Amino acid sequence: MKCAALLTCLLTTIHVGHALNCYKCNGCETAKYAKETCRNVDPAQQISACLTQKIHVGGTPEPMTIKKCTVYGKTEKFNCPTLPDSDTLSCRICHDDFCNSGNARRINLYLMIFAINFSLLLTFVFNYY
Repeated sequence: MKCAALLTCLLTTIHVGHALNCYKCNGCETAKYAKETCRNVDPAQQISACLTQKIHVGGTPEPMTIKKCTVYGKTEKFNCPTLPDSDTLSCRICHDDFCNSGNARRINLYLMIFAINFSLLLTFVFNYY
């Protein structure tokens, strides 16, 4: 019984590979973003990321924000895409689901699952003895 509980706790903390989800918009002037699932990549060669890029397009007074999925080589340093007739003001990538929503910090889901399972395991072990 004790072995089964430990195995259950460990198996629920294993990260199963899945496609990354990001917000997508061109301009992003409203608070409503479309959701985009990034294409599956070979993890040995490529990395998926969510991109947030702020650009200034010639002839417009305000900067524009672009959010989308991006892919780059695992052995390469990420370079922000360049767009014609625009200057990049800022560019950042992140690797968690919907991490390009804004500046809000998000709790890592896997860390939370691990903490819950670990506390359940400790409760089980101390109540068993």
